[in-house]
Order: sequence, then structure tokens, then C-alpha cells
Amino acid sequence: MRSQSSIVDLEIIDLDIMLDFQPDDWPDIAVAYRFYINSWFCKPLKLLFDNNIIGIGNIIFMHNTAWLSQIVIREPYRHQGWGKLFTKKLIDR
Repeated sequence: MRSQSSIVDLEIIDLDIMLDFQPDDWPDIAVAYRFYINSWFCKPLKLLFDNNIIGIGNIIFMHNTAWLSQIVIREPYRHQGWGKLFTKKLIDR
């Protein structure tokens, strides 16, 4: 199952699906992801499974340091290990 997944760059066109990921108590994440896409020091990524976006996350690079931000797994895929897998792959980058 996990072998059919891939992690690729998030694109502007993907902002249209941000509401599918939006946790109820978070501000509009599309605003943040638009900033990430347009910032040279950010690397917004998406987790694909069966050609569907099931996760989003961002890496912020600054000098010799990096931060992970706004990692979200789409509701039907939560509690199945996808978040752990995606976070590990982000750390590996």
C-alpha cells in the first residue's frame, strides 16, 4: 500500500483543494500555502496515494536549520500511519 505513494511539489493549482484538508480550528491554510509556494526558502509538498492528494506539508529552510509546518492528512486517511510516514519523509529531505 505505502509503495503506491509518492511525495511531490505542491502547486498553485492544488490550492483549490485546501478546504478538504482544513482543520476546523485552524485559520485558512490556503493563505499560508500560497506564501510557501512563492517563497524560495519553503518547500511545500503533497503526499499522493492512488493519484489522490492525501497529505500536505511544508519545510521551511533557514541557514543550517529546517522546520516542518502545517502537516495535514486528509480525514479518511488519518490514524493509518500516513502522517508518520509523511513526517519521516519530510525529515529525510
